[in-house]
Amino acid sequence: PAISRRREESPSTSRACSAPTPSSAPDGAALLLRAAPAGVPRLLLSPELWVFQAATIALARVSLEKPGAAVKPLVDVAAMPGGEKHVMFALIELGEAAKSASPVFERAFESRSASMRRLALRGLVAIGADKKTIKVMIERAASDKSKVVREYAKKVAGRAAR
Repeated sequence: PAISRRREESPSTSRACSAPTPSSAPDGAALLLRAAPAGVPRLLLSPELWVFQAATIALARVSLEKPGAAVKPLVDVAAMPGGEKHVMFALIELGEAAKSASPVFERAFESRSASMRRLALRGLVAIGADKKTIKVMIERAASDKSKVVREYAKKVAGRAAR
């Protein structure tokens, strides 16, 4: 249908993720938000970064009534190059319904990027990961090489103590 035709018209034929173009992203995002919930998970496998990003947001939005339904498709594509951050933001929005996605955040804490490690810690707290996992991650973050991650660990530890 419309989505596949749009992809055929795309000048990009590489499997690498590309940035959205001003002419393609808004139309594609609008199409995804109107797509049936059952069709959105397959779009998470798109090689086009803008399609992937819009699909993660659309999946979270269409799953507001049944947030748990969005967790497995998001977890399945969390390791997609360039997609982990977007998946984590979507899982954070799902809150405790995404508790089973804890391994996504634990893997993300291994990232070389301090912002990804901080986001991973934020996500574990937001999804209500088990207390033992959060405690271990706070301890690791407290001795992180990044000041931003260490400071966030103090903040989270302070909230957890209350």
